[in-house]
Order: sequence, then structure tokens, then C-alpha cells
Amino acid sequence: MPSSRSSRSGGGTFAPDEESARYPSMPWAAVAEGNVHHVMRPRDIARELERIAAHPYAREDGRGAAPEAVSQGEPIADILALLRLRTYVDFSHYKQTTIRRRIPRRMAPSNPQSPGEYLALPRGDGGEVQNLYQDFLIRVTQFFREGTGRESQAPASRPEQSVDPDRQSSQLHQELAALREYLQSANEALATVNEELRHRNAELARVNNDLTNLLGGVNIPIVMVGRDLRIRRFTPMAERSFNLIPTDVGRPITDIKSRLEVPDLAGLITGVIDSLTPHEGEVRDESGRWYSLRVRPYVTLDNKIDGASIVLVDIDSIRGRGPRAGDGKPPGDATADR
Repeated sequence: MPSSRSSRSGGGTFAPDEESARYPSMPWAAVAEGNVHHVMRPRDIARELERIAAHPYAREDGRGAAPEAVSQGEPIADILALLRLRTYVDFSHYKQTTIRRRIPRRMAPSNPQSPGEYLALPRGDGGEVQNLYQDFLIRVTQFFREGTGRESQAPASRPEQSVDPDRQSSQLHQELAALREYLQSANEALATVNEELRHRNAELARVNNDLTNLLGGVNIPIVMVGRDLRIRRFTPMAERSFNLIPTDVGRPITDIKSRLEVPDLAGLITGVIDSLTPHEGEVRDESGRWYSLRVRPYVTLDNKIDGASIVLVDIDSIRGRGPRAGDGKPPGDATADR
């Protein structure tokens, strides 16, 4: 059966596959707990063990001459730099024996032939980074967990060299200081943006109030529509002439039954928007009162056409001597363009 202890100490664990295991529940329980690295047929397990045993790094026992210091540019130095980047722990202060023994132990199961080949594995696999990280720390954790009652084995169980607490504390402090500075800068930038938005909203509110008061003070029926003929604004005087109520804002003007005698008001507005040519003509309302109907393109500040404005000017006093509603049309077509 695979051992979780061997997994924690940096070794690899094997379990027979479901077809070859006599009691499948036992190996698969270990697999479910995450303690198995390889699930194979027994003969494949044997071949893999032979391969690992034949690996040159698996045969090294770490004894002999003192190892050379890890130099810059060496693949092992690149591996340590990768660990520092991913785990925020600098292992360059560990004893050279630990570094030069633990990395080859990780190499044996995956079969790279040199630290340079092995470097590609943790670069592309975050899990391998964590495995190597745990492999470096295993002696430290075992010392504190199993040291009681084993003082005679202290030299073999003592951590080879722990991470420098002062160095790590300093590094953490620097990172926190940098983070605080970044957050302060972000807050200041956000405050500036919020202040600008507040000023713009206040300016828009003033413009909207000015426009509302302007339209409310104009004693003329005016309706503004978008290119889709939906009503945007209208003056209070337009409510009666166009049969509008405040909730009609946003509705197509074609949905409104106007009191004006205009057979195709929607077609008239669309023609003005498409041709950019203003229209002016005389129309009557259902009571026979005469108006001058003026439709003009709605032009934005950047000179784009974005709808139309419709204005009614009461000319009934001028046409007062003409026929009233029910008396027939005056000479000529009263709804024709002028």
C-alpha cells in the first residue's frame, strides 16, 4: 500500500490499477486521499521503480566532498529564483547539501537528466513548485513534530537551515509598505475621478434645470424626438396640441393620436431627418384653429443629426377671416408646404 508518510517526505507512491488489485478499495482509498502519485499495473510499477533506481541522481547519497556553492547562472540558481518568486521564500541561504540533494530527488520520478532539464517542469507546473518547496521544508517540520524522545538522533533530525526570519520579516514589511503606497495612490486617483464626476453631474443638473425652465417659459408647443421618433421632451403647451402626458416621454410619436389634422406626421418627420431639409406648412387642429407647423432636424454640438424638433406657431388670428372648422377648406390646400 502507498504511504502518505513517503509522500510527505518527498518520495513517490504507487498503487495498482483497479483491474489488477485484488482488493481495489484499499489502493483507491489512498488515491482518494491524494497520497498516490502513480496508478499502474504491477509490472509497470516494477519497470518504473527500476528506472528510478537507475537514475544517476537517485544513486547519490549526499556523502563525500562538500558541495560547491550555487553560483549565479547555474540552473539550480534559476530554480531557487523561481521558488522565491512563487513562494516568497529565499532558499539560497539553505545548506548546499540540502539544495543539491533535494532537487535531484525531485528529478528522479520525472526523469529529466539534469537540473537544466528539470527547470522546465516547475516553470510550467505550479504543483511541482509546491512539491519542491515542501521537499526543502520537510526536515524542518519533521524536527519539530518528531524531535521529542529522539534527542540521540538530533544531529540527523535538526533542520539543515531554516529561512532567515529577519530577512523574511523585512521582505514582508517592504511588500506591505509598497502595497499601502499603491492603495494610497489608487485612493487619491479615485477621489480625483469622483470629484470630477461630481462637478460634471452638478453641471449637467444645472443645464437640465436651465433647459426645463426655458421650455416651461416658452408659450409655444414644442416636441423633440429622436431618430427613432421616440419623444424626448416637450413643452407644457404641447400637451394639449399633441395630446401628450408626461409619461409619453420615451414612446414613439406614432403611438400618440394627435389633435392636429396631419395625415402622416411620422412620414413628415422622417423625411426631414433623412433629407436634412426643414419643413413648414399650415395645419388645423380638431377645433379648426390654424397653426404653422415647423419641423427641423435636431443637430448636436458635434454637428450630427439626432432627431427632429416640431414647433407649432398659432396663426389663427391671422387666418381669422378664413373659414372655420366645418366651413370647408380655404382657397388652396391648407396642409400644403409653404
